[in-house]
Amino acid sequence: MFPLARQLPAADVHLRALKIHGGGCPLCAGRGPVDVRTSYRTWSAVVLTHWSSRRQISCRGCGIRAQLRGIAWSALLGWWGLPLGPLVTPIQIVRNLVAMLVPDPQAPSAALAWQASLLLAQERLAQARGPGRAAHAERCRRPDGPDNPAAASSAPAVLE
Repeated sequence: MFPLARQLPAADVHLRALKIHGGGCPLCAGRGPVDVRTSYRTWSAVVLTHWSSRRQISCRGCGIRAQLRGIAWSALLGWWGLPLGPLVTPIQIVRNLVAMLVPDPQAPSAALAWQASLLLAQERLAQARGPGRAAHAERCRRPDGPDNPAAASSAPAVLE
């Protein structure tokens, strides 16, 4: 799907990104603008420290809620690993705070354009598969279909 996402016409991708950006939030159904929001987390245990970034397509309010959860998660679970826990935890907390201060973009971000291209690629692949494949899959799921083991076992066995 990634190669197809890179080959899509830029105008189609831009139109899809604008539609997502100007639409409602997929998480709360609230008003946009909608864009890709990133929250940061870390957790630690003795000598292991794991940190990550989580992206979601959402409105600013849902993005801030995710970033607040990231701060709480990191503040509770980030300190407990040596040597990196006490170093990484404040970094992740500050990254969330900075991300919360970023104003809403007036136009779709590059990250939203990439997500839009992936959605378009997924839709085009589904269209390319066509209704014929779906009909075949439905026939094979029927009780009397060719891929049903129960239907096959009711047929007489042929021994040579």
